[in-house]
Amino acid sequence: MCDERVTSCDDLDDSVLLHVFRFLAAEHDDPAVVSAGRHFAWFRRSLPLVCRRWGRLLGPGGKFSWSTVVVSVEHEVARAVRKRLEPNGSATSPGPGGSAAAGGLAQPAAGLPGSSPPSSNLFKRPSLGSRATVRSASVVSWAEGRGEVRSLVLDLSNPAHDFSGGHTVEALLRASNRGPRGLRTLRLNGAAGGGRVGGPDSYEMLGRLRGLAELYVNGLPQGFLAATLPYLSSLTGLTSIAFTPEALQFPVTIPTLPACLRSLSLTQLWLNKLPPVASVAPQLEELALLRCCLVEGVLDALSGAPRLRELRLDGTSLTTHAGGLLDWERCRSWPACRGVRVLSLVGCGLSRLPAAVVLALPGLQQLDLSNNP
Repeated sequence: MCDERVTSCDDLDDSVLLHVFRFLAAEHDDPAVVSAGRHFAWFRRSLPLVCRRWGRLLGPGGKFSWSTVVVSVEHEVARAVRKRLEPNGSATSPGPGGSAAAGGLAQPAAGLPGSSPPSSNLFKRPSLGSRATVRSASVVSWAEGRGEVRSLVLDLSNPAHDFSGGHTVEALLRASNRGPRGLRTLRLNGAAGGGRVGGPDSYEMLGRLRGLAELYVNGLPQGFLAATLPYLSSLTGLTSIAFTPEALQFPVTIPTLPACLRSLSLTQLWLNKLPPVASVAPQLEELALLRCCLVEGVLDALSGAPRLRELRLDGTSLTTHAGGLLDWERCRSWPACRGVRVLSLVGCGLSRLPAAVVLALPGLQQLDLSNNP
């Protein structure tokens, strides 16, 4: 005879529930996935409302480890707007702090019987119009009670937020950088039209992230890189940096690099100077300068780089110091990098391979010249 008894969630012990939560959280554990922000907003705001028990496990000081935190203004605001359009209007009822028009926290529809207080799970506040605003103070307060965060994504590409200066970003970094290991991966997506995100305070705070291993920045002013590198150079565990500015504007000098850096990707920059890699970042293995403008002679900084194995220059062009374009074929000197095995010159406008490349890279095994004339 088969056992027809039905097991409910109430019968599961905490360890099983936490395993289920971790399985669900895997959907946003990869911040590179487009839907990560939307899924995290749903996970953070919906599951704790199921019942008091789930609220305790997922709440401040709970057993669940929030190893990945995704703060996406786009998805937080999108959900808020959908709530505001519901017929019952419950999503925009005033919170304990006052009326909606006065900026009190918006309340969602009531949860199931026995649910935790809904207002504890919100980042947003309603405005007088149809747009909600993500409050930095609410984000910081939420992060402070979530234990050790290993990966933080701060996506401010939607301007509906008040992360308008360095202090707010600094506070969030400090709140996330807890525990013995601290923050390992940081992704910053800039605020197009949303005000200044960085500043001296947040730059200095980056230098205190002793456990930071990966930094990915997109859409911030191009001066961010040169301003933060002096602080980042002291981080012995930082092995990967990727930076894409909001726009290519003026020649940039890279003053220094972290000594243990292994992978560096720079996109859409006008590079005037790189530091000598052999002495400053001797462990660098992968370098990508994509869609950049390189002032003639910049690549000389790679000469003698002992561990450089992969060099990608896709869509990149050479310029004079005055900004005039040069043909790659006229580049007479290439950096002597005997260890380089992979070279990519995709879409560089080449009609032939410069002879200097063959002489400078004797260990070359893979060459990509696609999308050239």
